[in-house]
Amino acid sequence: MLLSHLMKPEHFIFSDKLIHRLSRHIVLWIAFSIYFFLVNFFPLNEDDLYDMKTYTDALDKMIYIPVSIFSVYTSIYILVPVLLLKGKHLIFFAVFLLLCLFNIACAYLLTIALTLINGQQLHSQAYIFQSLIYGLGMGAAASGFAIIIKLFKIHYQEQQQIERLQQQIINTELQMIKTNFHPHF
Repeated sequence: MLLSHLMKPEHFIFSDKLIHRLSRHIVLWIAFSIYFFLVNFFPLNEDDLYDMKTYTDALDKMIYIPVSIFSVYTSIYILVPVLLLKGKHLIFFAVFLLLCLFNIACAYLLTIALTLINGQQLHSQAYIFQSLIYGLGMGAAASGFAIIIKLFKIHYQEQQQIERLQQQIINTELQMIKTNFHPHF
């Protein structure tokens, strides 16, 4: 019984209990990591499927995941509640733009670190391209996706609260009618 209560989808998705929040975030980042790996997995031919370099190249790109993690949590725990939900839309978009620029800078530094670790030299355009792809593309996309999910969750919770309040009003009105009802009629 307890296990079935813990595993209900609405508890997993909407609960603010620590166990549900942690499991929700772990599932999110495992799914994102798998997606990230698959996006960076580029076998050019059938032989590349058996070459470890194909897999290590994709794993090397996982160094950019912290950029997306930072971007997502900054968005959902700072930008959305402090700016977006308080109606400061212009400031929200300006700060989100700054966050995107910060993501690009972090991805650029990670690109430099990756080339130093692997002992390779990239063309200057490759540094910029990878910084844009992993800083702006993946970071901003992950943040946008997380913001949308957060807003849907907030909307759903508000609707649930409205339904609870409406039910309480109905029950209160029904109790008032019952107390005013005289049995001698």
